[in-house]
Amino acid sequence: MNALGIASLNAGGMITGGHEGGTGRHLVFGRAAQSGVLSLLAADQGFTGPKRAFEDPRGFCLTLCAEPKWEYLRTFDPYCLSGVAFKPYPCARQLHAGVEALLRLIKEYAIAPDSIEEIELGVPTAVASLVNRPVTRANRAAMLGSGQYVMAVTAIRGKMDLTSFNEIFLESNEVGSLMGKVKVKGEIELDPYFPRSWPGRVKLRLKNGSSHTREIIIPKGESENPMSRAEVEEKFLSLAAPLLGDAKARSVMDEVQGLEERESLDELLALLKAPT
Repeated sequence: MNALGIASLNAGGMITGGHEGGTGRHLVFGRAAQSGVLSLLAADQGFTGPKRAFEDPRGFCLTLCAEPKWEYLRTFDPYCLSGVAFKPYPCARQLHAGVEALLRLIKEYAIAPDSIEEIELGVPTAVASLVNRPVTRANRAAMLGSGQYVMAVTAIRGKMDLTSFNEIFLESNEVGSLMGKVKVKGEIELDPYFPRSWPGRVKLRLKNGSSHTREIIIPKGESENPMSRAEVEEKFLSLAAPLLGDAKARSVMDEVQGLEERESLDELLALLKAPT
C-alpha cells in the first residue's frame, strides 16, 4: 500500500494524503528539477521527444486541463518565474495569511495565549476542507496543513518556524488544548480573491469579552507582497546552517548569488555536501 501510494505521488500533481501525514511526499519535491536536468542531458546525448508535446490532443496541456492557457506558450515575456511565491512560514500555503494575521493581532494587542477564548480562522471556501484538521495527535507532515494546530502553536509561541513542528509542541497538552478552541471555516467573502491570492481572516475572542479581527488578502511572499532579500537570506540560513554550519551556509548563499559569473557548478555542489 505504501509503495503504491508513493508511486502515485511520483506520477505528479498529487496532493492526496495530506490528512494522513504521508511522509513519502517529501521525496517528490525535487523530482521536477531532477526530471528537467535528465531531459536536457538526454537531448544532449541524442534522445528525441515528441515535437507536439504541449498542443497534441494527447499531450501535456489537454491531458491535464480542459481549457489550457495557450498564451503562456506563445511568449516568454514576462517570464513566469518572477511570479513564484516564497513561503515565509513552514506550513501549508493556505494558512500563511492566517498566521500573518494572528501574529499581527498578538503583537498589536499584546495577547497572551491563556487569555484566548476562541480563534476563528476564515479561508476561501475552496480550501477550507483541506486545512480543517482538528485531530490533536498526528505526525509533523499532517500538522503542517492543520489550521487548528498551526493557529494554536503560533498563538502559544508568538512565531511560526520549523521548530514549531518539533515533538515537544506536537505532543504538548497546551497546544492540544488550544487547538480545541480553533474553528476553521470557509468565507464566501474571500472567494473572489482566490486563487489569484491566498487570503485569510482571523478573529480572536478573548476571555474578557473583547474580540479582534485582522484580514490579510495578499500574504507575505507573493509577488505583490514579496519577502525582502534579507528575509529570504534569513530563512535560508535558518534551514541550511543546522546542516552545513553557519560559515558554509553563508558561502553557499554567496555562491548562488554569483552563479551568472560562474563557468561551473562544481564549487556550489561541493559546498552543498553535508559534513560526514
